[in-house]
Amino acid sequence: MISFLRHLCLCSVIFSILVTPGFALNSDEFPVSDSMRVKVDFWKKVYTEISSTEGFLHDDDNLNIIYDKLEFPGYSRRRKIRLIRRKKRELRRAISRIARKKRKDQELNENEKALYQKMGEPDWKQVRRMARQVRFQQGLRDRYYRGLISSYQYLDRIKNIFNEYELPKELIYLPHVESSFNYRAYSKVGAAGIWQFMRYTGRLYGLKMNYIIDERRDPIKSTRAAARLLRDNYTKLKAWPLALTAYNHGPNSIARAVKKTGSRDISVIVEKYNGRRFGFASKNFYATFVATVEISQEPEEYFKEFQKPEPFLYSEIELPQAMTVRQISKVAEITRSTIRKYNLSLRPIAFRSNLYVPKGYQLKIPVFDEEKIKAYEKKIASAKIKKRDLQAGGTHIVSRGESLFLISKIYKVRVTDLIVLNEISNPGTIRPGDRIKIPGKEDRIELAKSKKAKEQKPEIPDQPIVLLSRNESEDQQGESASELSNEEPKSKGLFAKFFGMFDRSIDSESEAETAAADKELDETVAKPEISPESYNLDVQQVGEGLYRVTVEPEETLGHYAEWAKVPTWRVRRANNMSSRSTIRHGQKILIPMEAKKLVQFNLERMQFHLAIEEDFYANYQVAGMSKYVVKRGDTIDTITRELEVPYWLIRKHQPKDFDHNLQVGEILQIPQVTEAKTTEG
Repeated sequence: MISFLRHLCLCSVIFSILVTPGFALNSDEFPVSDSMRVKVDFWKKVYTEISSTEGFLHDDDNLNIIYDKLEFPGYSRRRKIRLIRRKKRELRRAISRIARKKRKDQELNENEKALYQKMGEPDWKQVRRMARQVRFQQGLRDRYYRGLISSYQYLDRIKNIFNEYELPKELIYLPHVESSFNYRAYSKVGAAGIWQFMRYTGRLYGLKMNYIIDERRDPIKSTRAAARLLRDNYTKLKAWPLALTAYNHGPNSIARAVKKTGSRDISVIVEKYNGRRFGFASKNFYATFVATVEISQEPEEYFKEFQKPEPFLYSEIELPQAMTVRQISKVAEITRSTIRKYNLSLRPIAFRSNLYVPKGYQLKIPVFDEEKIKAYEKKIASAKIKKRDLQAGGTHIVSRGESLFLISKIYKVRVTDLIVLNEISNPGTIRPGDRIKIPGKEDRIELAKSKKAKEQKPEIPDQPIVLLSRNESEDQQGESASELSNEEPKSKGLFAKFFGMFDRSIDSESEAETAAADKELDETVAKPEISPESYNLDVQQVGEGLYRVTVEPEETLGHYAEWAKVPTWRVRRANNMSSRSTIRHGQKILIPMEAKKLVQFNLERMQFHLAIEEDFYANYQVAGMSKYVVKRGDTIDTITRELEVPYWLIRKHQPKDFDHNLQVGEILQIPQVTEAKTTEG
C-alpha cells in the first residue's frame, strides 16, 4: 500500500511538471485548482502572446472561451475603441441569435454552429446569459516585458526584504500585477508606486507623504510597507490566495466572502461569491499573480529576446541640513535630472520650486567608493546654505470676487507661498480691501495691470498695486544675492526653515536648463484645473483652542491630528468618537489646536489637496464628459469605485451647489479620464 502511494505521488509530480512547464509554485501555499488553472493559462496568453496592439474577445466567466483576436496596429485611441465596440456588438448579436434559435429548436447556419461549439454547446438559457458576458482584454506582452526588465532594478533588494519578513519568495512578483514594475506608476484613483498604495493605506503602514516627499514611490520603503501589509492579511485570513486577493479587494471584504460562501478555497469563492464590488478584477487577481510568477521565474521560456539586466545601484547620504534640490545639485555637483532619477520619492514640485528637502532625508546618489561618500557627506554638511524668508516684492489689494487662487494666477506664484508670506490663518476668508503681500522679486512678479494679467481675467477691473522699491525691499538690505550664509532666517513667519527665496547663484545647471524648469513651473501653476477653489477649507473657531472644519475628500482624522500637531486620540475625544468611528464627506469635525498652529494647519491641508491634483494631472487628462443617472442604492463612493474616477474630480464638474447626498434620477457629469500625452518622467 505504501509503495502504491509513493508511486501515485511520483506520478502526480511528473504529471504536474508536464502540465505546467517551467516553475511550479509551492502547491501548499499557492494552490491552483483545475478551474483556476484555466484562468492562469488565459492570463499567461495575455502576458506573453498578444501585445497592446492586439486583444481577445472572450467570455468573462469562462476564460477558456476566446471568441476572437482583434488587431489594431497604429490605430488612434478613438478608432480602437470604435472597433472594439463594433466587434463586441456583432458578437453579442450573433450569440443572441443562437439563443433564440436554440429555444425554438431551429437549425443553425455554419458560422453559428462553429460559434456554438466554441461556446461548449450550452443550453439556450446559458447562451442567452453568455451574450451579456462578452468582454475585451487588451494584450499586455510589451507592457509585461518592460516591467520584467524594470523589475531587476530593485528585485534583489525586494527579495531580501521579504526574506527578512519570512514571506514566500513568490510574493516578490506581485508588482507585475499591480503596476508592471513601473516605479512612477500612478492610478486614476490615486494609488502610487510599484505596490500601488492608496494614501490612507500608505499612512497606515508608516509611509511619509507630504508636499515634498511621497514614500509610496520609494521602491525600498514601500516594499517594507507591502511586506507588513501582506503579512497582516495572511495573519487575518490564514491562506495566501486569500491574503493576495485581499491586497486588491480588502481583508474585511474577503473575510465576508469566506463567511458567506463557507469556504476558504479561493476557487470556490471566485465561483460562488457575488459581492457587488467583487468583480472581474478581484476574481482574477490571484490567477494573474500565479501567471506572472510562472512567467517571471523562467522568462527565457516566454521571451526569447530576454537578457537579464543589471540591478540599479546607488549610494546614500543622509542630508545634514534642509536644502533645496538646486542647492543639493550645486553642492554635490549632480544634475537635477540625476537626483530625480535616483530619488523617486521626491515629488515633482521639489524640482521646480524653492521648497526644502528636509534634514535627515536619505539622498540617493550614483555609486561611489566609501572615501568619496565621506567626502560628499563632509562637503554637504559644511556647505553654507542661505535660507532666506520669503520677501514681499509688492502688495495686492483684494477686490470683490477675488480669491487666493486667482491672485496666485495673476502673479504666477504658488497659493501656499501666499499663505506663508501673509500668515493667513483661513484661506477662505480674504475680503475686499485686504492687502496681500506678493513674493518678490523679479522671479515671478508681474503687475496686474500688464496685458497678460488683463487677458487672464478681463471680468475683474484693474487692481491697485502698491510696489516696494528695490531699496525698500527687505531682501535687498545689506546682503548680496550671491552670498551663501548659514544664518538662521530672520522671519516673522512660522515656516522660514521650510520656505525661502532661492539663490540663483547656487544653481549648477545652465541658464537654458533653468529657463526650461521655470517654464515648466509656470505651466504647472497656470493650469486652470489645479485649484483649491472647489474645496471647503474654512476653519471656524468655536471655543478656546477648538476649531471646526468640514471633511473634504480623502481627509482622515489622522490627517487632522498631523496638521494640528496633536495626537489622534485628542481629535477623537473632541468629537466623542471611538477608535472604530469613521468620517464622511461634508461632516463637521472639531479640531483641538493652538491658535499659532492655524497657518501651518491650513498650509499643510491645502498642500495635501494640491498634491493630489498635481499628481493626477501629471498622469491623466479629462478628454470629455459623459452623463450618469443615479440609481437606487448608489452613493458617491460606489459610483467613484465603479467608474474609477476620484470624487474630487467628479465634484469639480458639478454645479456649485452640488450635494454629495445623491437623489435617484439625479444626473451627474462624469469626466472621461485618459492618460496624459506627457507624464512626469
